[in-house]
Amino acid sequence: VLAGLLEERYPGRRFVGLNRGVPGLTTTAMLRTLPDKLQVVRPGLVTIMAGANDYNDQLNGLRPARESLVPAFVSDLRVYKMTRLIFELARSDVKRENGEILFYRHGASKNILYEEPKDEEKITRVTKDLRTNLVEMIRLCRQNGVSVVFVGYIQAIEENAVLSAVAAEEGIPYISTFIHLHERPPGLFGEDGWHPSPAGHRHIAGKIADALGDFWP
Repeated sequence: VLAGLLEERYPGRRFVGLNRGVPGLTTTAMLRTLPDKLQVVRPGLVTIMAGANDYNDQLNGLRPARESLVPAFVSDLRVYKMTRLIFELARSDVKRENGEILFYRHGASKNILYEEPKDEEKITRVTKDLRTNLVEMIRLCRQNGVSVVFVGYIQAIEENAVLSAVAAEEGIPYISTFIHLHERPPGLFGEDGWHPSPAGHRHIAGKIADALGDFWP
């Protein structure tokens, strides 16, 4: 989507966009794979939208996943994993279209920013680690001669505040895609209410394409 929009705005130039985002990753996990991605893809520009999963108490290891009654030597077997996946995908909260899985919710987790009462010590610790990881991502991109911009979420105020603050401190662009709740058109999100729908992705791509003209390398 983004590459097509950029080619419309910059006639005569060719753009290739590669989506290397993986749902559910924290910035710690992203940081482990970023060096290899930079070496393999060798991009001219990297856009990073990150941080929300860091505040997810289960994805970030802040709360252990539900304990299994199945012994470890059984749960490690490939046949067990395949059987479990088949049963998981047969559940009612899996949506398919033409055989493709569009939405899949597994387990339950919470965002510590919105829990009551708030655990301020935990939030402070996660925010510190998040900022450290974001700064390291910028350093790695610069080390590889790659321009980098941070992109905010459509609906995450506190997470966006961390992204924009680090971007300002490090002297890189920050692109806001935020829309206030009462101004959001319908259909921007998938069934989970968080991940963007195709319309949401078009909104994000449009904001990025509009902003790149101010600092295109």
